[in-house]
Amino acid sequence: RYFHQRICFSFFPLNRFPRRLLALMASRDEILADFQNITNATDVATSTAILESCEWNLTIAVERYFHQSESGTVPTASPPQDTGLRRRQAPARVQAVLNAPEEALDAPLIMSPGRGQPQARPAEVAAAPQPMPAWTQLFPRWNWLQFFLGMAVGTFRKVAVVGWGVLSFLGSLFASLVPSGGVHSAEGAAFVRQFEDRCGPAHPVFHMGTFDQAIASARLAPKLLCIYIEHHEPQRAAEFGRQVLQAPEVVSFMNDNFVLYGSSVHSPAALFFTRQLRMRRFPAFAVVACTSNRKISVGAVLDPSSGEELIAGLSELMERADPMLAEEVQRRENLREAQELRAEQDAEYQRALHEHSQKHAQVQEEKRREEEKAETAARAEAEARLQKERREQELLRKQTSIPAPPAEGEPSVRITFRLHDGRRTDRAFSPTNPTQVLYDFVESTYQIHDVFSLLTGHPKKRIEPSPSTPLNTVGLTGRCLVFVDLHGDAEDDADS
Repeated sequence: RYFHQRICFSFFPLNRFPRRLLALMASRDEILADFQNITNATDVATSTAILESCEWNLTIAVERYFHQSESGTVPTASPPQDTGLRRRQAPARVQAVLNAPEEALDAPLIMSPGRGQPQARPAEVAAAPQPMPAWTQLFPRWNWLQFFLGMAVGTFRKVAVVGWGVLSFLGSLFASLVPSGGVHSAEGAAFVRQFEDRCGPAHPVFHMGTFDQAIASARLAPKLLCIYIEHHEPQRAAEFGRQVLQAPEVVSFMNDNFVLYGSSVHSPAALFFTRQLRMRRFPAFAVVACTSNRKISVGAVLDPSSGEELIAGLSELMERADPMLAEEVQRRENLREAQELRAEQDAEYQRALHEHSQKHAQVQEEKRREEEKAETAARAEAEARLQKERREQELLRKQTSIPAPPAEGEPSVRITFRLHDGRRTDRAFSPTNPTQVLYDFVESTYQIHDVFSLLTGHPKKRIEPSPSTPLNTVGLTGRCLVFVDLHGDAEDDADS
């Protein structure tokens, strides 16, 4: 409420402020009525005492009332005690507004000149107040309106201040980017046109740009900058130009040794060097040595009467400025050598970096190949291990599937197996055993993992492995010799 009052008083004069809004912001009768409606308290003095002890905070007052009611210590009205502290009182005109009668709530205030008391219009002129809904007592619409209005105006002021600061900064930045001689971009060309109109086209080469551009050209050459400041009288300026500046030896001397810039006596550059070199006679030639970081005024030749006098004066100034130019040339040479050295170092660094990257790429490629090789070997080893396990399992299966030899007295076929290296093995089989049993027996006995064949001796005949063909059907009866054929070796043994 105090915050709303401060905003409203700051944006509206008191003599134009709505009376009902002031009453709604500062009325304690409403707080007292709400307190009595919530607590059902009938004693106005006791309720006022509790609200005053809580600084008219309705929530804290209600909690304190119920807490004291439970403990049986509800305070009674008592006169205020003097604590020695002085309360801050509102201004007299605000107190008058807050204590105004109800019938004058809607009347606009009129401030009497010379007094601090507000006056209201007569009651018959003011409109009767309209009844307001109950919710407006808790949320007065004028309070919120003034609050948001104050926030909007404050925000607008801040945005305006920040925007003005940004625009000022951009303006100063743009001004700093524009060259100082940009306004006088046609000054050199205008001087040349004026000189040619007075004296004709034969003259030394004048710089056609601005004074700053002439300084930049002198630094780039490097040469001395010669500023020709003509006489303020057009007749004497034209006479000097025809007699001195158009002389062939002067034209050649100026073109070979200087960057010539012409200006009138009233130009900013002429005024600056006139004060610095204390020149009092014109026409004058000011010589400036333009180094990388400064401009050094060497001297001036004042009102030469002939070309020989002008050349002699400028030659003396050139001798005085020779150490400066030599130092500038040496500095540029050192800078150029440093730049070349830096370029060579950068090139060497880039070459070394390229070689290092290539070596790194080769190392990575070799590492990748080794990893692939190791991975291939590991995969092949795993595959070989798996195949070996499968063969062992297959040999074990075949070994367990071979039937036992027939018992004594039962029909049998005794077969002698002969390998190419001379090894022999005898075993008895039942005539009804299939031929596949012979292959399983040889493979499990000799641990043969390659493809092989079994051949009979006489006549030579290959025994086909079959799970359903008995031995007696292929001519194996009684006692037989069977060759184990590995890559055709058994056939040679059988022939021998």
